[in-house]
Amino acid sequence: MARSPRGAGWVAAATVIALPGALALVLQLAPGLQQAARPLALVSAFVPYGVLAWAAALLVLLIGLLRARRRAPVAAMAAGVAAALALQLLPLAPAVLPTAERRPVALRAATLNATRGWADPAGAARALGEADVAVITEATPEFVGALGELLPEHRYRLGEGAEGATGTVIISRWPLRELAAERLTFEQRVGEITLPGGDKIIVAGIHSANPMGTVDAWTSDAAAVRAMVRPWLGARLIMLGDFNATPSQYPMQRLYSDGLTDGVADAGAGWLATFPAMGPVPPLLRLDHVLTGPGLRTLRVETRQVTDADHLAVYAEIG
Repeated sequence: MARSPRGAGWVAAATVIALPGALALVLQLAPGLQQAARPLALVSAFVPYGVLAWAAALLVLLIGLLRARRRAPVAAMAAGVAAALALQLLPLAPAVLPTAERRPVALRAATLNATRGWADPAGAARALGEADVAVITEATPEFVGALGELLPEHRYRLGEGAEGATGTVIISRWPLRELAAERLTFEQRVGEITLPGGDKIIVAGIHSANPMGTVDAWTSDAAAVRAMVRPWLGARLIMLGDFNATPSQYPMQRLYSDGLTDGVADAGAGWLATFPAMGPVPPLLRLDHVLTGPGLRTLRVETRQVTDADHLAVYAEIG
């Protein structure tokens, strides 16, 4: 009968298993490193999945504690791996622990990446129609026209759409005026909604570059988006759209540092990945976001499927 490995063998096995977790933890604790190279930017999208590597390594070490002849090194590493696992789980905790106090719903908002206008307009109307305001990225003129016929109550609009993936449009059932518009890799828009009672809310429609092209485009777009909304950071601001970054990635971390609140964490809505939404692979990444500024809280947020859209739509109730 074969003897169990010495403690060093269990430690070596756990070390190999934990390596992806270690990289994820470094990128989480020092998000600025994500800008250093394209591979790091791409890997950083999967930072939360580092918990799986830490959990697997911890399982190996726990088995080792039961079977190894020398347990001291195994126990020491198990303590370290458990600490690393806890450290990486910490940023995920708010997603299941709601922080927003209950208050009346002031605005219902939604966002959808229309996938170069290929998304089904009828499905989009079902996903967005409940909202008072919606941001549609990758909106083409044809898609905007079809959606307008299906949602006639959303008669206020900023943007007409554009061919390909560049168009960003904001539609609203309440009066809407444009405050800013900027063409980066894609269109960005900021508008002001006047609610029936006279209150005003700023809505920013965002579609930032992804790191699949170049890290420079990813980071420069993100910096330009921050600069564009800076005049309204102290106002009642909602940002919606496809940010092409997950909560753990540098662009989102910078927005959080500006005082904006992640709607999913605020509502304690859970994981809510939005991409990819087509094909056999379930959504793995949350690229589509709802962020709020001071004085606004996200009370509820959920995702909705739209046929032929490669992102899930996001619907939120803001108070």
